[in-house]
Amino acid sequence: MADQKKLLPAGRMLLIAAVAGALAGAVAVYVSTTLSGNTAGSEIVAVGDPSAEAACSAKAQTAKTVAAAATGQVAAMLPADPPQSLTTLAFNAPDGKPMTLGD
Repeated sequence: MADQKKLLPAGRMLLIAAVAGALAGAVAVYVSTTLSGNTAGSEIVAVGDPSAEAACSAKAQTAKTVAAAATGQVAAMLPADPPQSLTTLAFNAPDGKPMTLGD
């Protein structure tokens, strides 16, 4: 019985250490800024910018290269050919007013 009382605090400490380690790891992954994201190596074009169409056309060759390499379920998620601008995509704003992405 005395051995159980001795092991119980040690077991709690191990559990607390494991939870703290998992939490620290999750926070480290969440705040990590070393990942490239979607914009690495590409220019960002503002909506409504006249060069948006040119930038979209410039990416056409890259899209074709990706499409040629895509197989399986990835092939179902291919980009539009030819690339299309979404500035005219219409939707309703939170207040119910019709808008487009260009707005």
